[in-house]
Amino acid sequence: MGRKHRGDTLVEVSLAVGIFSMVAITVVSVINGSVSGAQSSLESTITREEMDGQAEALRFIQSAYIASGEDIDEGNDSKYAQLWSTLSDHAIDLSKLSAADQDAVLKYNPVTCDEIYRSDSNAGWNTLKKQNAFIINTRAMSTNDLSNIITNYSSNIFKTATTYPRIIYGGDTSDALYNPSEITGALKITGAEGLYIIAVRDKDGTVIVSDSDSSTSIKSAYIDFYIRSCWFAPGADRPSTISTAVRLYDPSVVKSDKHIFNINYESDSDISWPGKPGRETYVTAGGKITYVIRGQNPTKSGYRFAGYNVCSADDSTSYASLVASCKPASDKAKINVANGKLYSGDRITIEARGKVTNVVIYPVFIKTITVSATVDDTTKNNYGTITLTCGLFYECRGKNTNVKSATITVPVGDTVIATANNGGVYTFLNWSGNGQTYYNKATWSFDAVNSTSITAHFTLDVSKLSGMKVLNVYPNSGGNLAGWMNSYGRGKISVDSTSINHFNSSYNGFNANSYDAIVFGFWDCNNSIDLSYGAASWVINNFINTNKVILFGHDTINYGTGTCGIHSNFNRFAGYAGFNTGSRYYSNWTDGPYFAGTTVVINVDSAFVDYPWTIGKKGTKLTIPYAHTLQQYVSNNNNVYLKFNSIDVNSGNFYLSVNNSYNVAMIQTGHSNGAATADEQKIIANTLFYMYTIYYKRNH
Repeated sequence: MGRKHRGDTLVEVSLAVGIFSMVAITVVSVINGSVSGAQSSLESTITREEMDGQAEALRFIQSAYIASGEDIDEGNDSKYAQLWSTLSDHAIDLSKLSAADQDAVLKYNPVTCDEIYRSDSNAGWNTLKKQNAFIINTRAMSTNDLSNIITNYSSNIFKTATTYPRIIYGGDTSDALYNPSEITGALKITGAEGLYIIAVRDKDGTVIVSDSDSSTSIKSAYIDFYIRSCWFAPGADRPSTISTAVRLYDPSVVKSDKHIFNINYESDSDISWPGKPGRETYVTAGGKITYVIRGQNPTKSGYRFAGYNVCSADDSTSYASLVASCKPASDKAKINVANGKLYSGDRITIEARGKVTNVVIYPVFIKTITVSATVDDTTKNNYGTITLTCGLFYECRGKNTNVKSATITVPVGDTVIATANNGGVYTFLNWSGNGQTYYNKATWSFDAVNSTSITAHFTLDVSKLSGMKVLNVYPNSGGNLAGWMNSYGRGKISVDSTSINHFNSSYNGFNANSYDAIVFGFWDCNNSIDLSYGAASWVINNFINTNKVILFGHDTINYGTGTCGIHSNFNRFAGYAGFNTGSRYYSNWTDGPYFAGTTVVINVDSAFVDYPWTIGKKGTKLTIPYAHTLQQYVSNNNNVYLKFNSIDVNSGNFYLSVNNSYNVAMIQTGHSNGAATADEQKIIANTLFYMYTIYYKRNH
């Protein structure tokens, strides 16, 4: 092992420091290169977006010019015609330049960005001043201040890029943002750095003769707009450049060939022309021409003018064949013409197929009818809606959606589509029309033949209805209704209970809006307790007058004088319950029919028997604890839903009576002092829920 000298350590340290320095320099260089690359990429992206905006503005001006003028080859003083003329005036005509100057214009490879901004006397065709450079103010396109939309070259505006190519806007913004018709403030271009446009008419472009009867001139058919940029990216020793070209055909340059268009307005004998256009016109055209229909639209008694159908062919086509093919042969074809909405004053494009082109402009008429549709009750917000539309005609498609009623105008031959839309707890039942036609599918399609009215019918879907809230006023004993409904209400009915003594003294403390129904009972003689006068009045105001549910139990409404006592305030409800208050059976304790037993019979065919329990059909017998009638004479036998023992015609025989007019019912439950069979509890649940549906349909 060699001997270590004192200088060896110093050499090793120096070598390590040198290696570290080289690595550090390399890492920093790589990082700087990555940052510069990212910056350059970002600048290129921003530049391309600016250039794309300029390209779209050029295309827009040309398209708007074409759309704005009736005859683009004649004088046109529209805003976009003037803008296009300004752009055209900037164009350099290469045919007038030397080969060297043409190369200077077309070749774009500057060594420095400064050279293209030169304005001294030695400046050549590669500078912006010579090339008539300009820029478009895309923020001002919607204004009428034309002088500020296209900004001509000026050394005060066009400058080399300080960072990257961009258009700079500036100034006071107080009025520019709120009055775009004024080019002030933020809408003014104050600088165009490293970005500009030049326009060039190609010397090799198509030579076209301008439209003139006496003189001609040579113009190229198109102008090439070169959008160019130049700037120095971070760390670069040569400029970055992006250039793109937009070729736009000059709408003002058209061929001078004259084609004769024979415009014929064909019509049937029963068509009236208040101002029939001429039959022949001369127009200047290239491959296609735009022609404006002149004159007033025709009329036909009993029909609606739908528009013109246009057909054209060269002179080799039989004119009779052309007319025959142009006349729509079916209702569907007529509707298609109507959807095109081609009327007098509209423009049509006609193709020139020869020196003479025959054109038929045929007026089309359609027969229309009206179809009206409505739901059978438009007062309920969640009741259901209809959608009424048609299959073809544009005027009646997709406009009447989810409405209560609608009327559409439909051409004969079209298809009407009516759709019923369920709402809330209501579901579609069927359609009716003209008092006799019924259709039980939600979407009904039929051919339009005659004007008609149709109606969508909806029904309450009781399976979707829930949350019935009941107040049970029990006669200090027998407050069993809450327990019965917990067992047999099937989650649809909830019950709050209070004693009659508390209710009589504190009825104003109850919030009637919290309840859909009030039930009195169930105990024999109602425990000989009557309602107070004030409590009875409160019930009338808050339940009778709002169609809410009222159910009276055994011995509540009666005129007894014995054990039960006189219930004069309960008796205020006799007429609402459907009892004959003028009958001797009602007013005399000893007289009148008396029915009793432990068996009751269903007396009606009604939804009452179906929900929330299916308890049977008419004639079905059910078991209850012993009960009886007392002095209640039912005025209308149709109100008797269940009777004692058998079905008969005696109106004094009832176990359950329901007066739908006031939504008030009486049931003989309670004689057994709080006892109830399963059948009886189901009957009570069905009665309450059935009456709840009546209330819901009247109020929702």
